[in-house]
Amino acid sequence: MEQLKELYEEERAKLYGITGSHPGIERYVVTTPETREICTDALLYGEPYTRRLQAGLTKALTLLSKHYQKTHQQRFLDGIPDSRINILNILTGSEAWRIKEALSEAYDRHCPKESHIWSKRYKDGDGEWDIEIYKDKIIAGKGDVLHVGDIVASGITLEKLMPFILQRYDKAGADIESFVLFTIGGDQAERVFEKYMDQFKERNPDFTAKVIYLEGRFTIAEGDRKIEVNGTELDYLTEGTDLLLPGALVAPELLLEDYQDLIFSLEKCRAYYGSRRHARPVEHLVELKEAWLAMRGRAYGGLDMYGALEEKSLFPPEISPAEFISIAGGMWPDSDTGQLWRLHQDRFDNASNNPGDLVKMCDMRLETIAEHLSRV
Repeated sequence: MEQLKELYEEERAKLYGITGSHPGIERYVVTTPETREICTDALLYGEPYTRRLQAGLTKALTLLSKHYQKTHQQRFLDGIPDSRINILNILTGSEAWRIKEALSEAYDRHCPKESHIWSKRYKDGDGEWDIEIYKDKIIAGKGDVLHVGDIVASGITLEKLMPFILQRYDKAGADIESFVLFTIGGDQAERVFEKYMDQFKERNPDFTAKVIYLEGRFTIAEGDRKIEVNGTELDYLTEGTDLLLPGALVAPELLLEDYQDLIFSLEKCRAYYGSRRHARPVEHLVELKEAWLAMRGRAYGGLDMYGALEEKSLFPPEISPAEFISIAGGMWPDSDTGQLWRLHQDRFDNASNNPGDLVKMCDMRLETIAEHLSRV
């Protein structure tokens, strides 16, 4: 079992390392108050969403630097001139991460290089995902340290872009020494780096990759699930897109936040589309509305609060205290698993078995979403 080992803590923010051998890939989980809010409150969008993402990223960089100082006797990026730091924006969603501003705030670095790739995903004739790159501006240099922020679910965009990035660097006679990815997502980023590791190392033998997960490494939904509501088919699970808790490796602090409100636990996805939350809030709110209409439709069909929570929970409702503490202690050896057990037990002990209560909660949520839609 992979574990989250505590590496550094400061002001309610914490850096964990993911245990296990992945040659050439450093894997971390960072939890901060701001990113916990992003992963629980789907009604954060627009500038408030972006500000919190930047603040969380700044804290992540600060924790990473202090960990490096403790273990490597130098701060993260020490010895790397600003001219070798290349910030790569992929689609609109990447711009929300404001890596340039976070690096400036955390390290007082003023990075002149910022690259862009404009692309879109589509399904080919066989129903498989592919991407079309319609514009790019990659400023490649020797020994670049590439920084990317992106929500990585299926990993298709990242995987399809790798050969393109390598080609652009080859054409410029340049190479990448390190690839630093900040993400809210699943483990597909690790799979992509494993796939292309040899190609990066052929160009630069010192190449390393760093995957820094905000709040955890989530599970990616498998298989679309739909329900018909008033003649319209609505998704209540979207394959390759929705980020879920069951089977995930997340920071225990996120769970503690999650237990504070049933709404947090019942959301369709832990992040939704970053580009919509950042720049297209109406589309984001419409997606939220459809998700809660689908939940209400299922409640009319007999789904109760207990069942809805069971689908979304990291731990099954009937787990024994000993088994819970054994599994949780395996994932988080440095955390108070007893407190998490009590919250988990209370959550399901108090969960209603009356579908009408879930309908009422959905109605309340839909009213709140409608208020937000009226203001954007």
